[in-house]
Amino acid sequence: MSTINREDKKGMTSLTTRPATLDDALWLLRLRNDPEAIAASLQQRVVDPREHYGWLSSVLCHPYRRMMIVA
Repeated sequence: MSTINREDKKGMTSLTTRPATLDDALWLLRLRNDPEAIAASLQQRVVDPREHYGWLSSVLCHPYRRMMIVA
């Protein structure tokens, strides 16, 4: 994990980053299938869980890709 500090109008804000894992699959799928995300995506359709899990697995195993979760 790492922490990023940035200043906004209210003062200092800390953001924490960590590598994504398969434990994030359901949360990421909910984000992906949000109506606003669907409207902004190239494939304007709901993604089913099996397809999403396969995609996420391939991203997480890829040697040159890194998916990070920011909180």
